[in-house]
Amino acid sequence: MVYLVLLVPVAWLFWALFVLLRSVFRLMTLSRMNGSGARVQGRVVSVEKRNRATKWMSERTTYRTECRETLEFPGPDGRPVSGPVFYSDVVDVDRTGQEVLVIVDRSNPQRFSTPLDGRSIATATPRAQIFSSITMIVVDTGLFVGLLVMIHLARSGMLPGVS
Repeated sequence: MVYLVLLVPVAWLFWALFVLLRSVFRLMTLSRMNGSGARVQGRVVSVEKRNRATKWMSERTTYRTECRETLEFPGPDGRPVSGPVFYSDVVDVDRTGQEVLVIVDRSNPQRFSTPLDGRSIATATPRAQIFSSITMIVVDTGLFVGLLVMIHLARSGMLPGVS
């Protein structure tokens, strides 16, 4: 029964590993797309807007509108490709109807993105997610080991005040 307390750090560890792997995959894909992706002109066909509420270390809730663009552009074989972006720097701007630069992954043309600056896709978000997930793994591992040591000391009678 005492070992149930270890479920929380184990769950956090699995979550951090999931975020780490997803972020590394996204960073590798974006780097490949920036380096060797095909650059074509496309058009923003529609934008799905979602309002997101955030409450961070304060009593005040902030609201932010996130836009998920659907693009249409000529594919590698000349036929039009349409679909939602794989990753976007643009989160709060409605560019419906505008012509935009589309960077297409050559290995998977259904994976494409639109850079905000018109040159390359920013990789700051996946890098920050990698850093924070590694930090969480380190802290969580320390918590897990600390709990194991405390459980061992309590069971062996070496922890004062615990019987």
